[in-house]
Amino acid sequence: MAIKTIELEDQGLRYRLYFLKKAYDKMRLYVELCQDEIGWLGYVEKLQDGQGYMVTDVFLVDQEVHATTTELSPTAIIDFYNKLDDEGRTAEVEKVKALIEKFGGTITKIEEAGKKKLAYEIQKMSEAFYYFIDIDTENNC
Repeated sequence: MAIKTIELEDQGLRYRLYFLKKAYDKMRLYVELCQDEIGWLGYVEKLQDGQGYMVTDVFLVDQEVHATTTELSPTAIIDFYNKLDDEGRTAEVEKVKALIEKFGGTITKIEEAGKKKLAYEIQKMSEAFYYFIDIDTENNC
């Protein structure tokens, strides 16, 4: 259940940003402990109604604070994505499973293959976690 809601407008679009208690409490703690401006990354899910986003968790990464800007370290951001915790990866696999089932597929096997080198860089990342998912579907093409 969200405990904080922020209404935003960007380029004429209006939407709401909701925070779960865990994310909001961590964000407030970070602000209270840091004398300077800070930047954070978080897990965010788009709401089913398409009218907003839910922030479920937030994280601090290495950053530099200047007089007018806060710069998150590109290396720290890449490390963050490459080291998604088990909970984060599990959540992403659950989203994929839900999509497969939503469209009538049946999952017969899921195999985690681990972290492997990509054939080419994607958004400056050279490694990713691989999963093999066997599914059965109707042939309705």
